[in-house]
Amino acid sequence: GAIRLETLGFTDKPLIGDALEQAKRMVREGMEQGAVGFAKELSAHPIPLNAARPFNLPIEFIVMLAKPFSLGMRLFGNLYAGEMIFILIAVMPFWAQWTLSIPWALFHVLIITLQAFIFMVLTIVYLSQAHATNH
Repeated sequence: GAIRLETLGFTDKPLIGDALEQAKRMVREGMEQGAVGFAKELSAHPIPLNAARPFNLPIEFIVMLAKPFSLGMRLFGNLYAGEMIFILIAVMPFWAQWTLSIPWALFHVLIITLQAFIFMVLTIVYLSQAHATNH
């Protein structure tokens, strides 16, 4: 996925020749770096000074945990709020339920679609930031 995008861009063609060699080199370099190389890269960001390395690593570790957690909480909160509106409509009188439930259901479907799109875009942004060579 990410290696293919890095070597070929958005073209839909097989990895052959120079592109295949570049992809193999990228995988090999990633495997050679391992966990120690990953930690070194994290400790050099956001302040690339050696004195700041002990502070950078915990900050970057917290950021790595916070991004997926924030995505999950955002999605949960929006879906929970929509369901709470359905519950509030359900406790209304019978005539009000029909007048409000159908428009809200249509609106809720649109909101769920929008939330799925936002979730997908933010996931792509976070993954591309993680794959970037310089932050």
